[in-house]
Amino acid sequence: MISYFPEIYEDELVYSWFARYFAHSGYPCYVNALEDLFIKRNCSADIEFIGPINQEAKSIMESICTMDKLIFEHTMFPQYARFLDLDRQKIAIESLIVGGGDPHNLLSVPTSSSTRVIRYCPLCAQEDREKYGETYFHRSHLIRGIMTCTKHKCKLRDTKIEIAKYRSPRLYVPEDVIPITAFCDDDISVSEIQQSFDEYLMQCFYLEFRFLQSESVGMFISSKLDGTQYLSSGGRKKHVARLYEDILKFFGDNVPQGIQELHHLQKILTGYNTNFLWACQLAFFLEIPPQELCTPEIWKEYIIKSRWNKPPQKERTYSTRTGKTKDDWATIDKEMAPLLEKVVKDIYDGGGGRPRRVTQNTVEKIMKWPNKRVDCLPLCKKIISKYYESFEDYWARECVWAYSMLTQEMGEKTIFWKHLRDKTNLRKKNFELCLNHLEKYTSHDIAQKIRELI
Repeated sequence: MISYFPEIYEDELVYSWFARYFAHSGYPCYVNALEDLFIKRNCSADIEFIGPINQEAKSIMESICTMDKLIFEHTMFPQYARFLDLDRQKIAIESLIVGGGDPHNLLSVPTSSSTRVIRYCPLCAQEDREKYGETYFHRSHLIRGIMTCTKHKCKLRDTKIEIAKYRSPRLYVPEDVIPITAFCDDDISVSEIQQSFDEYLMQCFYLEFRFLQSESVGMFISSKLDGTQYLSSGGRKKHVARLYEDILKFFGDNVPQGIQELHHLQKILTGYNTNFLWACQLAFFLEIPPQELCTPEIWKEYIIKSRWNKPPQKERTYSTRTGKTKDDWATIDKEMAPLLEKVVKDIYDGGGGRPRRVTQNTVEKIMKWPNKRVDCLPLCKKIISKYYESFEDYWARECVWAYSMLTQEMGEKTIFWKHLRDKTNLRKKNFELCLNHLEKYTSHDIAQKIRELI
């Protein structure tokens, strides 16, 4: 039972808040604190987000700080969601507020070959101790690509706390982890470019979060190639290889996890990837002000004016081949919608067999369409979105189907967890995540029998 909860400090990570709560409350072990905070004992606090907190903890937290404020001002959500499309932004926010789904999947958190750890500024820690009597983990020190504390011009120090999706559930108390140091080593320095880029990242991260319109960040950055050597005189060809080489020369090895391959740059410009660090790195190189990069409402104006968005008009004559005519997407969309409705329903129901999860990629493979073809067909895309479900909902549907099949196959024989596992190929932890969703697809009695298998 939670009888006390500390105040949350400015720019403090929710994980740091939970760790201080554990230290202040006098729990003998961090596991006891996790039991009071989260839905299940084996849940852990997410360093960059929040985690599946229970209703009691949520009510107490909301009396101190609203969930919206926690998400936007005390998690790394703005870093991963700023350039996502509108639908995914809304789904991610709803998921974080309700507590369902995995934010790492919803926000496409990039994986890293190198181990990321929590970092800190020794001078910030000193100021925290003087002001509050203790220190805490700051969001600004966890921004991907940032190397220095922009307030004190001090290089950030590493702790041994790994930032990973699967890690130890232990709550590391900042006051115990961050050593007491009243100075910053003079021999530890970074380049002027890195310091300027750190300032740029900070501004982009802390500017007001705005929901995207129809344009992507890649389209906006492409429009900013006007007047540079990276766009042909006709405006239709982007010299991406030359841009990539110049970016590498400009930044050198100063940006860990930054643009390191040519395809990284191509994915940003085509809108296929919305990596916050890559987009900021490219925008900084092209001298795009942070206010423009983080204000989607003005992007359309730049895109319309851009030569890149205006193909040259060629006069058609009888002696000139016109080439292939443009596809009539509206007509194709209307013709394919009824067929797609049947295909999607068949995927969802399993066609008499095992049910499947409806995704755009699955539909395109069955229809033998090219990648992203559905993006050109709004009616078809709307049909697919009607069948959208979280992984937990899909696993619950799958368990109900498997239990029904086992009941028919085994008759009066006792059904054990091993049978359900072999039928669904579900991991035990995924099975546990879907237990609260079973009643959506079956009766309470059957749902209870499935729960008892564990």
